[in-house]
Amino acid sequence: MKTIGTTRWVLSRCDKTSPRSAGGPPGVRPDGRAPVIVAPLLRGAASRSATGSSRRAFTLIEIMIVVAIIAIIMAISIPSIYQQIHQDSIRKAVQDVTEACFEARSAAIMSGQTAELSIMLNPPRTIKVTLTGQKSEGYVGGDDGGTPTGGGGGSVFAAKFSDHLIGIEAETFKAADRELQENEMVCKFYANGTCDPMRVMLRADTGEGRVITTDAITGVADVEVMK
Repeated sequence: MKTIGTTRWVLSRCDKTSPRSAGGPPGVRPDGRAPVIVAPLLRGAASRSATGSSRRAFTLIEIMIVVAIIAIIMAISIPSIYQQIHQDSIRKAVQDVTEACFEARSAAIMSGQTAELSIMLNPPRTIKVTLTGQKSEGYVGGDDGGTPTGGGGGSVFAAKFSDHLIGIEAETFKAADRELQENEMVCKFYANGTCDPMRVMLRADTGEGRVITTDAITGVADVEVMK
């Protein structure tokens, strides 16, 4: 048996005596019969024909159905994802304002100085808490001025509002004792735990809104849903 590539040849076994050595013509066995030759077998030919017939490509209609299903899923999910992102942006803004109020109140009590919460309503639309270096009895005590103690100006907290917010309004019910920048609102927190009354209104482009107010006696911020 001899194998060449993928073709197999099967020859019958001849006698030990070669046809040529016995004087016979080439290719003739001593008994006078011609050698048996089996036709070549191509390996894998049958299997390729079987598997090839079973293979099948996608039709144009099937591809269009799959594309349509994907488009429907995206149309349903994208608005939900977009709204979730915007919900997170307004939640982040509410968290920043309430955290700023907490940090300002804590810094004022711990340092014995007045802490100032400043909100810039227009770009860069930031919120910042700093120590003023003044000591005051606060809004409840009726001390509007305050005694300088030195060491003021230290930054306590800083954050930036998201660009997804379309409306930021803030007001306080006490006049500032310094010159404010354009579209700046200032609320002060005092060493006795009180603060100036403040109201901050936030609105996203999805229509959601929040109102944050501070209690003048406790200095604690409260959040309500804007209707």
